[in-house]
Amino acid sequence: MRSKKTWILFIPIFLFATIGEGAGIEKERFKNAINYLSALVAHKYQLSTTGYQSAMIKDSTKLTPQRAKEYTAKAKEVYPTETLKNLGILQSTYINKIPETGELSDPHHMNEKQLTACLGRCREKSFANCEIQSLEIAIHLYTLGFKKFKIWSNKAISHNYVVIEPTTLFPKGAIIDSYFGWGITEVNFKTINKYKHYSQNIQVVQNMLDWVDKNATAQANKYWIAVIRTKFFPEGSSTPLDSVE
Repeated sequence: MRSKKTWILFIPIFLFATIGEGAGIEKERFKNAINYLSALVAHKYQLSTTGYQSAMIKDSTKLTPQRAKEYTAKAKEVYPTETLKNLGILQSTYINKIPETGELSDPHHMNEKQLTACLGRCREKSFANCEIQSLEIAIHLYTLGFKKFKIWSNKAISHNYVVIEPTTLFPKGAIIDSYFGWGITEVNFKTINKYKHYSQNIQVVQNMLDWVDKNATAQANKYWIAVIRTKFFPEGSSTPLDSVE
């Protein structure tokens, strides 16, 4: 009789362990896929005015050493002399210039048509500061089926990044940051303090989120999406992240 009771008690423990292991596998796969996406964005965009400036700050802890090296090497490759000046000229005379009016604008204040055109110019030159890198992350998350995120502008650190809202896999949420080179990082006290992600400092970039809703699928890099699906979600779903709750 005792052995029978022991067997009955054993079943729930076994099931709990199996469920926990399954959730852990899904979380790891999600993280690996997003880190891969972040790396694709980082590889594409190694030319950046603000990235180069941050890389020039001695002992800066914002950028990963690899990301600082990428920004510096690419800037010097494209502009061997007067590097920062020429990066600024590229940004002001082409990337952020509205062709129709000749005025300068940042992506936060562009309308749908202007933001689409700006993204095209950034992709052409492989140039992007944090705004467009965040937009690229958002485009591809959305196209993969995951929509529980926001793009935040943080005035305390003059930075933009994507924040995943709390889910079963990430109960406190997570930050995705290709610009600094950190990939996906779960939200905790250390992360919040590092990013100074406090209500008085942050604001949702609504025009970019509205743009993503309308344009993400059409504007996503089809090769990136195909590779991520094949590499991390071989089951074949076209939107493999839409089941993440």
